[in-house]
Amino acid sequence: MTDRNGNNHLPGGRPDGGRYAPKNGANADDDLTAWPVSRGRTRTHADDIRSADFLAALEHMPTDRAKEWARKAGVIMDGRDLPYREGRYAVWTGRGVAFVDVEGGRAVEAPFDPSAIDPPTDWRDA
Repeated sequence: MTDRNGNNHLPGGRPDGGRYAPKNGANADDDLTAWPVSRGRTRTHADDIRSADFLAALEHMPTDRAKEWARKAGVIMDGRDLPYREGRYAVWTGRGVAFVDVEGGRAVEAPFDPSAIDPPTDWRDA
């Protein structure tokens, strides 16, 4: 049934009767974009060493510069931007980078994982 405001209601006589009926696409994930997993190549041990060196260098940079380089490395700058997909992600904490596992809609603290970031190739020049 449609009311005078154009809202659809479920028919009466049902346990959920009288409530608003869901609109088309209300529960669809069409507007969500997938978070990029990698940049199209296989990681090597040298990549992991570079990631560890990059994180160590961030600790000694001024906060503004560290934040800029972390963003370029794929670090999630705001916890509210965590993707819905399960996996391990790097998140900016305000003072540095922390790692979290997204599991079943929850974010759980995780150990260092160099594969969660991809430092820019020119970070050493900064």
